[in-house]
Order: sequence, then C-alpha cells, then structure tokens
Amino acid sequence: MEKIKCLRCGKCCWYPQEGEWNKKNSPWLPCRFLTVGINGVSTCTRYHKRLGSEMGPGAVCGRREDSIYNYPGCPFNTPDKEPHPFWSKLEKV
Repeated sequence: MEKIKCLRCGKCCWYPQEGEWNKKNSPWLPCRFLTVGINGVSTCTRYHKRLGSEMGPGAVCGRREDSIYNYPGCPFNTPDKEPHPFWSKLEKV
C-alpha cells in the first residue's frame, strides 16, 4: 500500500474566527504558524510540535486524517466527510 502524501496546500490549516465551528458564515483564518511560499507550497513553522498547538482562539492543531472535513484536491479526502465550509464556497471539493 502506497503512503498518502500531503500536497502542502495549507487548506486544512484554517479555523473559524473565535472558535465558532458551527457557524457556516464565520470568518475563517489561517493558522498563525502557517506560511506560504511564493511557489504556493505551505509550511508549518512548528511542524514537529504542531499537534495539540493552539492555531488560534478555540482551535487546536490535529492530524489531517482526523479532520471532519474534505478539502479541495486533498489526497486524504474520504467519501464520508463533508466539504470544508470555507473552501467549498470558493471551489469544488
């Protein structure tokens, strides 16, 4: 079995402002540790210590496989998950 490889798009590193997870119209913000290079590749400035880190108010970093959402073009997507509310407004998952 081939290991799934992250595309480093950074789309799974966004959270709702003020931890309002159930509000679809809540403004979504990037994690404070997310950086995006000019080539579009995302990097976490504390990747090896990210799990359990506070991304922002009310949001804690977790493993992508444990996310409740699907993200556009992500190899970790599964049929049982809903599209991410922020990205589904912008592009099709």
